[in-house]
Amino acid sequence: MEYLSFKYRNNIYAKASQVNNEIRNMCLLLGIDSPKDTVTYLYAEKFAEEVYNLSDGRIRIQIYTDAQLGTDRQMLRSILQNSNIHFIAQTTAPQAPFMPKLSVFDIPLAYMDINDLRNAIDNKEFYEEISNVYREGGYKLLGIADQLFRHMTSNKEIRSTDDFRGIRIRTIQNRNHEAFWSNLGATVIPLPVSEVYRNLELGLIDAQENPYEVIAALNLYDVQDYVINTYHLPHLLTLITSDKFYNSLTPTEKAIMDLAAKRATVYAREKADERFEEIKNFLIDKGMTIIDLPYEVKLDLRLKSMPVYERIYQVIGDVELIKSYFGQ
Repeated sequence: MEYLSFKYRNNIYAKASQVNNEIRNMCLLLGIDSPKDTVTYLYAEKFAEEVYNLSDGRIRIQIYTDAQLGTDRQMLRSILQNSNIHFIAQTTAPQAPFMPKLSVFDIPLAYMDINDLRNAIDNKEFYEEISNVYREGGYKLLGIADQLFRHMTSNKEIRSTDDFRGIRIRTIQNRNHEAFWSNLGATVIPLPVSEVYRNLELGLIDAQENPYEVIAALNLYDVQDYVINTYHLPHLLTLITSDKFYNSLTPTEKAIMDLAAKRATVYAREKADERFEEIKNFLIDKGMTIIDLPYEVKLDLRLKSMPVYERIYQVIGDVELIKSYFGQ
């Protein structure tokens, strides 16, 4: 019996050694365009922490914030062209020009309840379809979290759809986003998030749109008077790597990345929910006025967005993907 016990222990040690050999010592880079005090950063930080713990400290991930590794669009290119950036945590908007089917997330006012949105994202069939879109583009989708919805801030009081006319608003560099605001009569000025504050401060723009998290993190309360709850788009956060890099990992390393991303996604969503009321009250304390648009105005926004819907449907060119997003 002692011999069998000794042999069994040797097998255990051998398997443990094999697993360790499948986890290499690596220092990887993760870039985000957002500042530290955002759920985007918390998402990235939790992912890095989980990877470190699951790999017993063998895999370290360094996070670079505030577009230190480039803007969202620049990082998307870089992650495919070289190995200097291994992961990106960012919203889907800058990805749509590279992967047109992701324009499904640019459909204005498709969802205005966060739980309905998350259920749609987590639907197994839809998630697999979206994962394939990333794969076709050369990327590996690891997870989708969110910072709830995007809203508008402005120095002009907005109460009706007519009030949007003529306002100079910063948007993400995304033609679908630009089309939505242009269709309302606004003057669209696409800018990286890092340039928003200065342009507002100089009076070059009147308004911008972002989730509450970013509004607070960028100190926009210093240069904006109103937050208008438009719910015009979800602010989804994707955690991605290149398909080439992911496929270069060992099976154990892949399992670590997958599990770490899954845990980080749950964590990021929880943090987004927890922080919302706190941030909203913080903005009010800083002097901002919160405007809730009446239901009739939201319906009017949807009606005025119909040309944008048609444009996006043509860009996507995949009726089944659209149906899947809407749970049909």
